[in-house]
Amino acid sequence: MSKVVFAECRTYSPAEVLAATQRIFEALDVDHLFRRTEKVLIKPNFLLPSGDETAVTTHSQVLLALCRLLLDLGCRVAIGESPGIGTLAACIARKGLGEPLKKMGVSVVEFTRPEPVPLPEGRAVKSVPVAAELRDFDAVISAAKLKTHCQFYFTGSVKNLYGCLPGMLKPEYHLRFVETERFNRFLLDVHDAVKPRLGFMDAVVGMEGEGPSSRGRAKPAGFLSASTDCAALDIEAMKAVSLSPTLAPYLQERLGRPAAEVINLGKIEKVVFEPPAKMESVLSTIPLPAGLRKVLKRLVVPVPVFSVPPVCKLCGNCQKICPAQPKAAVIEKGRVRFNRNYCINCFCCFEMCPHKAIKLSQPFLMRHWRRLKVPSL
Repeated sequence: MSKVVFAECRTYSPAEVLAATQRIFEALDVDHLFRRTEKVLIKPNFLLPSGDETAVTTHSQVLLALCRLLLDLGCRVAIGESPGIGTLAACIARKGLGEPLKKMGVSVVEFTRPEPVPLPEGRAVKSVPVAAELRDFDAVISAAKLKTHCQFYFTGSVKNLYGCLPGMLKPEYHLRFVETERFNRFLLDVHDAVKPRLGFMDAVVGMEGEGPSSRGRAKPAGFLSASTDCAALDIEAMKAVSLSPTLAPYLQERLGRPAAEVINLGKIEKVVFEPPAKMESVLSTIPLPAGLRKVLKRLVVPVPVFSVPPVCKLCGNCQKICPAQPKAAVIEKGRVRFNRNYCINCFCCFEMCPHKAIKLSQPFLMRHWRRLKVPSL
């Protein structure tokens, strides 16, 4: 049976985070999970360059605690990522991690080159183009941030591994798998290609509402958690903040297997996180012919709404990240021009806008459906 360990952690003070992480390592017998001299890569959630004052990215103290304890085990440690916006170097600098990591001897690895990993039993693909840099490591840790997600309901240690696809492959696969069901199967394929040895969840302060970017709201959850079973970790972490795992499509497969053993170290108080809007709840519950479903989708699924300057800084991130061909968002004549007919509803532009210049429309039917249909936990 899988174990999911929770440790009480109320603040990001270095001593408290290190102590909580140490308790988790002891409960999971991590001494025997990683061997001396192994090369271990920690994959954080660095969606974009963001400071620790937000709940957008994995907190620096959590990463430093993981590095410290792995080094104490005799491992060689690196932090690796391919951010959605900006560079890994920019993320490291924004958090002030450059000097501490250098003093610890922890290297920083930006994912730049894809390398196909065969996956004969893949659900969506038979080969996954993960970063070639992963090949240099013996083990990967998915160091996630507990956040809601406006498209996938929740993002944790499983979806965090999507960042192992380097560069623009991430929006490209959004386009390739427009259907939510296929994309969620692909997320599981990425997980299986990476084969994380440990999932670790930063939930001292998480994010609720319209995550996973700065559109969501920071909210304390008061714990760190970990498991060798990333999907089980996500399920139990969701339960701890009153989110329903049944609404996260990529977790359905794991929900069909025996539940994990949950170990609580300290006082883990259940809190209530506000979920995001369920983007296609009407479409998924009313059986309709394909033609009518397409019409209904336009009435219930939000679309991006772009602000004009000076709120919009015309930085071009929305145009760059848009995977649609032709692109749904382009900069023309001093503003963003949006073509709904090209939009695939991946919400990449919404997630990645660093200036909060993009909102999601709230279609009439969706607003009223949310009032009528409240998912049970």
